[in-house]
Order: sequence, then C-alpha cells, then structure tokens
Amino acid sequence: MSRPTTSSLAAANRTTRKFKSPAPWTAIESLRIEAEVLESISDCFISLDSEFKLVYMNDAACSEFSIERSAALNGAIPNAVPGFFSRSMLDGLRDAAKQTSASTFEEQNEKQGLWYVMRCYPRPDGMSVYFRNITESVLSRRKLGAANARMREQSELLDNAQDAIFLQDMDGRILYWNKGAERLFGWTTEE
Repeated sequence: MSRPTTSSLAAANRTTRKFKSPAPWTAIESLRIEAEVLESISDCFISLDSEFKLVYMNDAACSEFSIERSAALNGAIPNAVPGFFSRSMLDGLRDAAKQTSASTFEEQNEKQGLWYVMRCYPRPDGMSVYFRNITESVLSRRKLGAANARMREQSELLDNAQDAIFLQDMDGRILYWNKGAERLFGWTTEE
C-alpha cells in the first residue's frame, strides 16, 4: 500500500470539511423534507422517546386518535391519547421496545372494538411506530373462519349419511362426493 501524498491528504481534508458542517439551510431543508415524507404516509406514524412520550405524530395518527397534535405531544402514552391504547396494546409496545429489531403485532382496543396492526422499530432513544386500523380485515377473517368451520361440519354430516350424495356444477363437474357415493359407485373422492 502506498503512503498518502500531501496533495491527497489536503483533498481529503477539504472533502471532510464539506460534510462536517452543513449549511444551516441544508439541515432545515432536510427536516422539512423529512416532515413531508412522514405526513404523506397514509398509515399512522408516531415517534416515542425512551420514556414513551410522544415526540412526533403525523396527521393520520392525529385523525385516528381524534386529538390535536399540540395537545398530545410531549405527553406519555396512554395519558397523551386517553382511551386509545388498551392494556394489551401497551404491553405489546413495551415488549417491542425491548427488542433489538423491528417487530409487528395485532391488538384490539377493547373499549372501541377496533383492531390495529402495530409495526414497531426500536431505537436507542425510543421507538418509531407505524400502525393501521385493520378491524374490517380481522372481522372478515373471522367470518371466513366461521364459514369454513360450518362447511366442515356440514361436510362431516354428509359423509356420515348412508345415502350416496354428490353435487355437480352446471357443466357436469362433480364438486362434492360423500362416503356413501364412494361405497355405491366404487370411486374415491379424489378420483
């Protein structure tokens, strides 16, 4: 490896000096762009310090909390946003803050009957949290699960019938074939 020359050291020093002290307008512009990005996110976003005080919340979070930003900032949750964070949500946030990497959990605000997915990104000085109301999705999954359970129960009842039962669509394709049909015709459901 060759030794650095005086001219290369001077060039490196000039480059380093350029990045060490950015112009004040650059820092302000950077903060403005950062705020624009966070406000453009349709998910709710909050930033908490190490004591769980709200240090930032975007417009979507203000809307979901139904609170003015100025009334909630610098307040510790749950007091800063009364009635929003259930015990299970707070427990999930505390657990996430102890992690060394990002974590995601779903919890319900039992008082309001709403479900949220929380994506938590811990930092040494606090945590960033993206969250979204997923109540419709959770209710749809539950309805689908209940419908599937009813269909399994009905299928079991049909399989227990001694008669041959099968269903066809309008094109003559067999959609269902019970155990009685297997015994009578000698073909399995898979066949």
